[in-house]
Amino acid sequence: MGKQNEIRSKAKSLYLTGQYDQKEIAELVGASEKSIGKWKGEEEWDSMKTSLLTTRENQLRNLYKILENLNESTLDDIDSGIKVNPKDADAVIKYTAAIRSLELETSIADKVEVGTAFINMIRKEDVDFAKSVAKWFDIFLKTSIK
Repeated sequence: MGKQNEIRSKAKSLYLTGQYDQKEIAELVGASEKSIGKWKGEEEWDSMKTSLLTTRENQLRNLYKILENLNESTLDDIDSGIKVNPKDADAVIKYTAAIRSLELETSIADKVEVGTAFINMIRKEDVDFAKSVAKWFDIFLKTSIK
């Protein structure tokens, strides 16, 4: 990977964490703010960031609402003396499993945040080793996204 691609990839990773603005990223990676803006537009980083940072949370929120409504409906039926529909009980089990799966899943944003913090810690002690770790971390992220 060329030096420019490495800088671009690092800038993208930093941007996707949502912790830095363009100016800060430019300073951190040694690129111009104009380059960061160009890359951001070419690769649609804003769309990626939105998708990475909100999708799982929105899905969880929606699943919790559905599960809450289903539970309330089932409890109302029980209170009214109506037998619980086995399909409703099955749905509760499936929604609960989906919620558990999403809560335990590590998002790309989580990985980027932890990786960035780890690389920054290493950088304080050994800049060259931090560059090597950053390269491998970038490869890890790319394989996680595919």
